[in-house]
Amino acid sequence: MARTISIQAAGVTGTGVGKSLAVALLCRIFSEDGYKVAPFKALNLTNVTYRDEEGREFGYSQALQAVAAGIEPDYRMNPFTPKPLGNGEFELILEGRVVERYKISPLRLLKMGIRGIAGAEDFYNQVMESVRRCLQYLMDRYDIVCIEGSGPSKLRGIGVLSKFLDIPNMETARLASAPVILLANNIDSAIATYHYLPDEEKNMIKGVILNRFMQRDLEREITEDMGIPRRILDYGIRRAEKGWIKILSRGMPVEIIGYIPYLEELSKIPDLDPLFSDRKVDMDLWRQIVPKIAKKVRKKVDIGRIYRLMGL
Repeated sequence: MARTISIQAAGVTGTGVGKSLAVALLCRIFSEDGYKVAPFKALNLTNVTYRDEEGREFGYSQALQAVAAGIEPDYRMNPFTPKPLGNGEFELILEGRVVERYKISPLRLLKMGIRGIAGAEDFYNQVMESVRRCLQYLMDRYDIVCIEGSGPSKLRGIGVLSKFLDIPNMETARLASAPVILLANNIDSAIATYHYLPDEEKNMIKGVILNRFMQRDLEREITEDMGIPRRILDYGIRRAEKGWIKILSRGMPVEIIGYIPYLEELSKIPDLDPLFSDRKVDMDLWRQIVPKIAKKVRKKVDIGRIYRLMGL
């Protein structure tokens, strides 16, 4: 049976935090360390998809993570893919096959979420069965399954939609008996998310990874717009790094495991897992970039601590 780890987002929306990147990098690092590793994301809301040789369609970011892990992409890595088509149209893709196509306005979707959706309970059970089946398939065949959450770790107050959004997060973590690491852009969102969770789920949180120390736009402003020499900026970053983790750890209820630093290579590629986009990451370029950025992240994240959390 595979060991597992779950990466979930801190904050209100959970988008743009970098979960797909973090899971891809962990997959690469675990693979380099000799483990057979697979990614898994129970629900991926995106129009950027990948088709395998059998025509099964699933989230493109799971294909990128599989490539990072050195394995072939598999639809079981993303069993449920709600695919937005634009103008309120969606396809519901389950285990690589479209099971329904519909059109809905945002207002109606909100009302349905609050009041409950006719037939939603049956479809929820269908999705959960698919998630269980696909997760078990991977756990039977790999040493490590690295799980990516979807959206924020917890989102309450929108009825049955909250229940669906919980599938790829705490529900999957429970199924996989996975320790949870929160990924956050800042320490405040990590603390707020931790305290927002019920006590049972607080106990599942075992650490925090922060992403990122330097934002691309900020660095560009400093070095290009303000004209500050790059060597001065690098010196300042090195000085800040020495005490950064210690300062942020004060008052934090769980351990800060490390952070994903600024990665220049990412400026060359589109977002790994956008909600809606007409661009995809070039696979050949991705294969070139992954080893370089994984090497950088390995220096900033306590990988040994993650192994210990998984019982390895």
